[in-house]
Amino acid sequence: MTLNTSIISALFSLFLLAGCATGPQYYVSTSSLAAPQVSSAQTYELWPMNENVAPSDLQFLEYSKYIERALNSKGMTRVSGHETPDIIVLVGYGIGAPEKNTRSYSIPVFGQTGISSSTTTGTATTNVYGTSTYVTGNTNYRQTTTYTPTFGITGYQTGVQNYTTYTRYITLNAAFVDIEKDAKDWQPAFETNIVSTGSSGDLRQVFPVMIAAAKDSIGVSTPKAVQTSISENDNAVQLILGAEN
Repeated sequence: MTLNTSIISALFSLFLLAGCATGPQYYVSTSSLAAPQVSSAQTYELWPMNENVAPSDLQFLEYSKYIERALNSKGMTRVSGHETPDIIVLVGYGIGAPEKNTRSYSIPVFGQTGISSSTTTGTATTNVYGTSTYVTGNTNYRQTTTYTPTFGITGYQTGVQNYTTYTRYITLNAAFVDIEKDAKDWQPAFETNIVSTGSSGDLRQVFPVMIAAAKDSIGVSTPKAVQTSISENDNAVQLILGAEN
């Protein structure tokens, strides 16, 4: 294995270890608008926004539990079907078609950049010939020079990577319940839009992470879209998943 390959392998191993320690990172954008009086709402019920999704739909029931935990953490209470809530929250969700993307990247090439030092060693051998009246001889000398090289980045290689991303979204539209009016005339309470783009096309995997990232912005007005980076292993995600502390 060359020096360049060894260093890249080591860096890649460290990257994998870091990823295992924190879990995959998700980037979530949350934008929310709320009526001032929404803070007085204490109870709520959840209904699917899509008329083709029944309240008994298994996927809707699963996602509703995540939203319920988020709203309950804000001091609100979900009521049963025979009680009249302060607000009705319509829940919409989905995932876009896969999008093909390409990005380029640079990989450093490592090699010898020079010589930091050199050391020379040698040996001498003397041969003497003759008698007591005449002496002659010769001397042989051999030397070896050792060079100490330096290593570093000698250049860069450019690579191209193809990857696929998905846009995941959750919409929460709430209205104040007024039993004296038709539902279409109920006043809006809040609208919260949650969007995340990433490599996972599994909405069931990403949904609780997105709710955890957006939890503090649900039902309030944000001055702009709030950008959040969150890991699957974050404590906020574990709360939404209902994990025991």
